[in-house]
Amino acid sequence: MNKKTKRRLIILGGLALLTIGYFFFELFNYSYNIIRLNNLKAVLEDDLYVLKEKEASLKIDYTKLQDPEYIARYARENYLYSKDGEYIIQINKKEDEQLEETTSQNYLVYYTVAAGIVTLAIIIKMNITRKAKHKKRTK
Repeated sequence: MNKKTKRRLIILGGLALLTIGYFFFELFNYSYNIIRLNNLKAVLEDDLYVLKEKEASLKIDYTKLQDPEYIARYARENYLYSKDGEYIIQINKKEDEQLEETTSQNYLVYYTVAAGIVTLAIIIKMNITRKAKHKKRTK
């Protein structure tokens, strides 16, 4: 090969390698974008489903709010309005939850104590029967 051919081969080969590298880069970039957009599509479809459910719920609420009796009952339940002759007694939900939690903790303590007493009774019973058998053997 002469010098001119080598130079041409180096220049054209370099350009060919750069072009091939660029095409591979674009191929991977394009593939990555497709995968990313498919993942985004899945997330947005989930969001769309949730929003459609919320829309249906809001439509139901809208139709309910057209009824004056429903509005009156809703105001009485949530904003403590009352009819003539009605008394409102407000119960704190936090206190009710704390009472339930304390009660469940008390039951746990009671069950633990009861299990301990039953276990102790079984051990004592086994010990008494073992002593009785030992006395019969020694006689």
